[in-house]
Amino acid sequence: MLVTKQRSMRQMKKFLLSLAIFSLVGVGSVQAQNCDPCCDSSGFYVGADFLYWTAYDADLDYAADNFDGYDVATENGGVSQMHFASYDWDPAFRVFLGYQSDCNEWDTRFSYLRFSSSKTSSASFGNGVDGHLKPTLWSPAFGNDRCQDASAKTAIKYHLFDLTVGKTCCLCNNFTFHPFAGFRAMVLNQNLDVVYSGGRDFSNFDGVVHWKSCFNAYGLTGGFDWKLALCGGMNAFGTIGVSVLGGSTDDLESQSGPEGVGGSSEIVNNINAHECQDIGLPGTQVSFGFNYEGCCETACGCTCYEFGLAYEMHHWYNVPNVRRYNGFPNEAANNAGGANGCLMLHGLVVRGAVSF
Repeated sequence: MLVTKQRSMRQMKKFLLSLAIFSLVGVGSVQAQNCDPCCDSSGFYVGADFLYWTAYDADLDYAADNFDGYDVATENGGVSQMHFASYDWDPAFRVFLGYQSDCNEWDTRFSYLRFSSSKTSSASFGNGVDGHLKPTLWSPAFGNDRCQDASAKTAIKYHLFDLTVGKTCCLCNNFTFHPFAGFRAMVLNQNLDVVYSGGRDFSNFDGVVHWKSCFNAYGLTGGFDWKLALCGGMNAFGTIGVSVLGGSTDDLESQSGPEGVGGSSEIVNNINAHECQDIGLPGTQVSFGFNYEGCCETACGCTCYEFGLAYEMHHWYNVPNVRRYNGFPNEAANNAGGANGCLMLHGLVVRGAVSF
């Protein structure tokens, strides 16, 4: 009898424990489903981001200081300052439109981002004879390598088109997780114009290097957004994403200017190389910020709005890059460049959105 009673007590404890766990899970599920004040509403949302970004492009050196008695190309002597082209901070924008069925269901979104920037950098060193600049983008096949002044103008246009599908998962009362995946298209146009002048070899004629790259790519993107509710409608949020794109480059590089020591004669379009190749372009995307969200009842139903401030970064690999010529024999093959660059775009994002 005593054994039977103890067994019954154990079964009753298991039952009560199971009931408690079930109740907690049930309450958690109810809370998760009501994580959004308008979780029963569905419809469209639209928004816009104001961006203040810049671009970091790898290997954009165009000149180097060189002291008399040393050659930075062949000797490890003296201290030489490399000069790099860069980009300014410029405004940009992104617009997006989406549809969400309800709090815990699927949503789809289309967005378009446009960033454009340019900058002119310049350098000068010595008298161009003893102390001088080495033109690092100038082909050594011309036989001249001493100038006094150099300038480099960069320009970039970056267009990004996304069509994604995602699902909002309310993991707890104040934390949501939103995985997404979809299609991405990119248009990347880059220009670099470099002018070498003065000094021993470029006093009679300027040396001009022109590079223009047009790259169109298509592929897949995916990742997840997260949001942590703080208090009073304030949230911390972020995004981690990856992309794999493929496309064709259309690059043109030309070099015109003086030849030989002293630069007494001029060659026009001594280099006029046109490149088209298929490349793969992997990339990453990271953002983090804070926003304020609110909802109100209107004549049209529940309307929600959002204002936010964030930092965002896009990093791409295998980006088309200016080709460098570094040898006399078989120079067309003996060079570095093509599609081996890295490009990072980043900056601040100010967001506003409304759902209806």
